[in-house]
Amino acid sequence: SDLSSKVSETKHRQFSFDSKWITKGSGDFKDWMSKSDKGPEYCYCNICDLDLKINRIWDTVHPSTATHMKNLNLKNPTTSKNVNNKSQETITDEEIKLANFIVQNHLSFATGERMLKFIKENCHDYDIIKKASLSDDKLSKLIRDCIKPLLVDNLNKKLENILFSISFDETTHKQSKKKYFGIVAQFYDEKTCNLQSYQHAFKENSDKTDSEAMYKILCNEIFDNKIGQNVIGLSMDNASVNKGKKKSISASILQKYPYIWCNFCLCHSCNLISKFASKAIPSFVERLIHLIYKYFSKSPNRSARWRALQKDLAVKELAIKKNIDIRWLNQEDCISRLLERWNELIEFFSAEVNNKTHEILNFLKAGEVKVYLQFLKVFLREVNNVNTLFQKREALVSNIVEVTTDLFNVTVNSILLHDHRLMSVNNKLKLFENAKDPEIGRAHV
Repeated sequence: SDLSSKVSETKHRQFSFDSKWITKGSGDFKDWMSKSDKGPEYCYCNICDLDLKINRIWDTVHPSTATHMKNLNLKNPTTSKNVNNKSQETITDEEIKLANFIVQNHLSFATGERMLKFIKENCHDYDIIKKASLSDDKLSKLIRDCIKPLLVDNLNKKLENILFSISFDETTHKQSKKKYFGIVAQFYDEKTCNLQSYQHAFKENSDKTDSEAMYKILCNEIFDNKIGQNVIGLSMDNASVNKGKKKSISASILQKYPYIWCNFCLCHSCNLISKFASKAIPSFVERLIHLIYKYFSKSPNRSARWRALQKDLAVKELAIKKNIDIRWLNQEDCISRLLERWNELIEFFSAEVNNKTHEILNFLKAGEVKVYLQFLKVFLREVNNVNTLFQKREALVSNIVEVTTDLFNVTVNSILLHDHRLMSVNNKLKLFENAKDPEIGRAHV
């Protein structure tokens, strides 16, 4: 019994009133607190006319309550104003600290209000928060072992009742060189009328990165579960391990689930088409852009003379753009800038007589070069419209047919003669009309 009483006293520590709290110079306690007649474990609030039980946090909680502040304002408006000002200053300091934390950690501004709401709703015990820790390893384990199973379970329950498609791809960690296989589930949400995408799995692929290993992960995560029967589409890139005819992932899936629609990456297809098409562009196009840009970029004096010429001709001062290989949309801007200042460039380089300007001037005076650049300006604009379509965050699937049709029409109208254009369009229409008969369709092609 003695032992149990000691344990009880340890667990339920009693706090007693101390007269030192209300002596002169003992902080703000003397302004509102006095000894209570109810017992040593109580104190008396002079403002609220209330006996308060003394505990670990009573001294900071009660003075900031709405009831205490209201009673303080009624009894002493001047004191209340000072307390309110001091409290407001403290709040502003904490808000500044939180704002600084968001800036230092490059967080979204929307995080501030959500983080503050989370702290107010969940951080009740300051001592527990003070002892808590959250290292990178611990955070990873909490997400992997606690949060992820719950999220996947909720997603699976939703996917059991709707049709959906999946997208998957493989990636390699930059430091560890480990292979990972990611799966994303996509479905149409009738409530929001939008396409929703959720990450379903992100598995380390310890086996060889072949189709059999990745197909095994897909089966374990999707097709061997209840949700597997609701898959109607697959989306993947054009790697041979994905779209090969015999031993690829798509071949294995279609052999078992022939009703699934396999959609390969249109971005990769357009990129391959653009690569082969760019090889047909004469080398003088990039060389002309490079020579002119290099001539001005290497000399501030030449750039100053170029600006002075444009000023004398009363045209807007424009710099020559650089053709950047890693930016596939850049060539159109470079060609447009050259054509915009074509006559001014001829006048400038005619006055610049040296070995470096001879080749540039020959290009500029060749009529066929300007005509070809004018064609590329129109054609590249349509190609870039297709490219930029795949760079948007939204899934604009309905626009693909319209944009690619415009590209086809521009190509036909720009390259083929009138009689050949009619023949091409007529053959295309006949091919669609006779698509059910392979022999007729093949003959038209």
